[in-house]
Amino acid sequence: MTKTTPSSAPAGNGKKKNLLPILGTVAAVAAVFFGVKGYLYEGTDDAYVEAHALMLAPRIGGTVTQVLVKENQPVTMGQVLAQLDDQDYATAKNQVLGDQNSVQAELVQAGNDLQRIKKLFEDQAVSKADLDAAQAKYGNLINRLKADQAKVAQADLNLGYTRIVAPTDGTIAKKSVEVGMVVPPGQALFGFVSSKERWVEANFK
Repeated sequence: MTKTTPSSAPAGNGKKKNLLPILGTVAAVAAVFFGVKGYLYEGTDDAYVEAHALMLAPRIGGTVTQVLVKENQPVTMGQVLAQLDDQDYATAKNQVLGDQNSVQAELVQAGNDLQRIKKLFEDQAVSKADLDAAQAKYGNLINRLKADQAKVAQADLNLGYTRIVAPTDGTIAKKSVEVGMVVPPGQALFGFVSSKERWVEANFK
C-alpha cells in the first residue's frame, strides 16, 4: 500500500504572514509620529503681533510750547513727549505756597498765644471766654493750613501735568499735536503703543 506524504505549504505564504505584523507596527508608529508633528507644528496663514495701544491726552488745558517726538519713534517710560506753557501754573503754585507760609506763621503765633492764655487762665488772670477764643483761633488756623496744603499739592500736580510723558516704554504710533496749539483737557495728542506686553494672534489651519 502506497503512503501519501502531505505536501508542504508554499514558502511565500509564510513570508507574507510574517510581514503583516511588521507592516502594522510601522503604520502605527507613522500615525503617532505625524499626529505628534501635527500637534506641535500648527500651520497658519495670518499670524500677527498685537500690543496695548492707547491715546495720550493732557489732564489740563494750555498752549503747546514743545513737541519733542515724532511718529514711529520709540520712547522710554517717563520721557517727555510734549510740553504745555507752565507759566500760569507756576504762578498759581507760588501763590498758594505764599498763602500756606502766611498761615503757618499765624499758626505759630496763635500757638504761642494759646499757651500764654492757658497759663493766665490757670492763674485766674483771664476769663474762660478768652481761653475759648484763643483755642478757636488756633483750631481755625490748623484747618486753614490743611486746606492750603491741599491747594499746594494740587498746584504741584497741575504744574507736573504740563508735561505729557510716556506711561511705559513704547512707540509713538500717531502724533496729532503741533507747537502753538491750544489744547483742552482730554484732547488726544498721541497714539501710543506699549512695548510692555505683546502677543501673537493667529488663525490656525
